[in-house]
Amino acid sequence: MHTQIVLFDGFDPLDVVAPYEVLYAGGTASGGAVSVELVSAEGPREATG
Repeated sequence: MHTQIVLFDGFDPLDVVAPYEVLYAGGTASGGAVSVELVSAEGPREATG
C-alpha cells in the first residue's frame, strides 16, 4: 500500500509527523508492504512548518 500525506500551507507538524512515523514503522515491520511519502498539491517544494 502506498500512502501519501498531503502538506498544505499552515499545517501543524504534529499532524504530519505522528502519522508518518506510524505508517513508516508499519512499512518496516511488514517488510515494505506499506510505503509513505509527504506530498503537496502544488508539486515539489520546500516545506516550512
